[in-house]
Amino acid sequence: MDELIELTTHGVSLIDFFMLSSKIVCFFEDFQVKVVDLRWKRVTKEFNLQEIENFEISEQEEEDKIVSASFEKDAQLFAVACVDSVHVFGFNDENFEELLEHYISTSKKNVVEVIFMGYSLILVQDMEEEFSCMVFDMESGMTEGDLRIPKLDEDARLILRPGNQCFYYVSNNIIGGVEVPSM
Repeated sequence: MDELIELTTHGVSLIDFFMLSSKIVCFFEDFQVKVVDLRWKRVTKEFNLQEIENFEISEQEEEDKIVSASFEKDAQLFAVACVDSVHVFGFNDENFEELLEHYISTSKKNVVEVIFMGYSLILVQDMEEEFSCMVFDMESGMTEGDLRIPKLDEDARLILRPGNQCFYYVSNNIIGGVEVPSM
């Protein structure tokens, strides 16, 4: 396997990365975003999400970080879950680095995963004894539905994948699917 590029991270964790045409967009826990151009095999843009107008992090700045990220290429949106909030941004896929806009945010603590399902955003909160899955309506800024998935032990994980008007989950050796309109 060929190495494309080595990213300098200074000990900061990579949260996720997404493909966008000939680029890889990398999201780091300290709000840094690095765009790697695969044609040139180098970082072509680095910026901090905190530089985007209307994006504000927690009042406990030392504790805030990105814990999850999701990307929806067709809708030209990406979302990040932080320690106590979730933020949605818009972008232009032809010029990702220059045309970012903070669209909306919601205050939600303990969100451990965000995934796009079309134009909907599924939020997963870790509620100690269970996971709570809900749909965030980006037009109203409200959350709808609430699916509770019990944890069998404190280290339980929940893995989600989007489907067509539904999402699938795996937790505690159980595989399930939920139609979003029925939540």
